[in-house]
Amino acid sequence: MSLNYKNYTVMLVDDEQPILNSLKRLIKRLGCNIITFTSPLDALEALKGTSVQLVISDMRMPEMGGEVFLEQVAKSYPDIERVVISGYADAQATIDAVNRGKISRFLLKPWEDEDVFKVVEKGLQLAFLREENLRLQEETEAKNKQEGHHHHHH
Repeated sequence: MSLNYKNYTVMLVDDEQPILNSLKRLIKRLGCNIITFTSPLDALEALKGTSVQLVISDMRMPEMGGEVFLEQVAKSYPDIERVVISGYADAQATIDAVNRGKISRFLLKPWEDEDVFKVVEKGLQLAFLREENLRLQEETEAKNKQEGHHHHHH
């Protein structure tokens, strides 16, 4: 399904600007907004005022490791899809982070362009479905109120 992602924002976090640039180029064709940060601390700060659907973070960064960063994202914003980019050397730590539920999926360096694209597209689809579900729930609740159902069992 081809959805319109122009209201969706993907956050990219990596201390190396060239990596941010190539990731950005790859996912631009999805039509989503892209914000990039070389500092995970700045990225966490920015999340406070921005609605973000998906975060891609590098595993190794001087200020804060990707798994620590994504763990904080998971705690404060559980609905954001979290993806980590990991070198082979960090594979075990990455798998642990997946198992702890801190990240949704990961990409290994060097990545295949098509994989990055698919991972982002999948994450945005999940965000879309999550929003649809919420909307339907709210509609149903509103309808029930109008029909005057006063059942108090949950």
